[in-house]
Amino acid sequence: MFKYELPLRYALPLKAADINVRRGFIAELTNKYGRVAYGEASPLQGFSVESLEQVECILRKRLHSLVSKSLNQSQLDYFSSGASPSASFALESALWGLSVKHWLPPPQMSPLLLGEVDCIRQRLRDWRGEWPAEFKMKVARGTVEDDVERVMAVFKLLPESVRLRLDANQKWTLSEALEFSHGLLSQVGTNGFNVLKKISYIEEPTASIAEFPDFYRETGIGYALDESIQYNRAVNIIGLHGLKALVIKPTLIGGLHDCRQLANGLLLAGIRVIFSSSFESIIGIHCLAQLSACWFPGEMPGLDTLSAFVENIIEEMPEPGCSLPESALNKLELVWEEKKP
Repeated sequence: MFKYELPLRYALPLKAADINVRRGFIAELTNKYGRVAYGEASPLQGFSVESLEQVECILRKRLHSLVSKSLNQSQLDYFSSGASPSASFALESALWGLSVKHWLPPPQMSPLLLGEVDCIRQRLRDWRGEWPAEFKMKVARGTVEDDVERVMAVFKLLPESVRLRLDANQKWTLSEALEFSHGLLSQVGTNGFNVLKKISYIEEPTASIAEFPDFYRETGIGYALDESIQYNRAVNIIGLHGLKALVIKPTLIGGLHDCRQLANGLLLAGIRVIFSSSFESIIGIHCLAQLSACWFPGEMPGLDTLSAFVENIIEEMPEPGCSLPESALNKLELVWEEKKP
């Protein structure tokens, strides 16, 4: 097990405080055939229910159990049951990685538009190559009027076929969410396009999931769930009127088994399921990209976060079954190691 500390290019504003360094753990498993695989546990301050110290303790115990016991496939399937979400994600990712024979072509990402409106405008004006089907953009960071202005400015620079995923992170009241939406809807037709056709959904428009169907009925704009599911697994997701997508962050939700169970019913109901980053290192991001390509082919995960790091552990992951090169391992701190006797 390794520990990492990666400086960020800019302070990352979280619920409790801003962070300038991302910390986490990398679990490395080697099977009897010499194949190596990795999983990442990096709880996100203010969002994760577990601390970094708790994750380290859990990983040590679970990894020791994995090494010291002979587990059959059924036991391995539930090996991480009861562990914290980020620890489960690391353990199940590594076990899954041992079985992968080749990497799939990485899915197209949904680029994240960050910064002031002038910076976003410049990025879009300078765009080269094929346009993605969707961009993601944060809202509810200033006044409602400012948000309407920013989003409209982006709409005007996007090709007709390109849509926006908006993310409010539960920061609006219902009245603010409605004010924002009505501000956009008042622009229908005046700029040569239909705003309703340009918005894929608004992620977590308010802090109350009970208000989301009312928001949809009032505006016609669909919504996506993210934080609401982390804290309320019992909600009948499929029965929510206007739900367009579920955004899954395995670092916050749990292991691959839990994520797959959560996704299956939604996919059958025609609801999109989208993997999203919790600012993991390239090891976690690569795993999420591969899982997205495998489980949700054609979907665009929200994993455009590696540019937040000053330096990555490695620029490109090695082939399946291969160890990280020494140059990458030198950026990590070995904190635990055990071999089967």
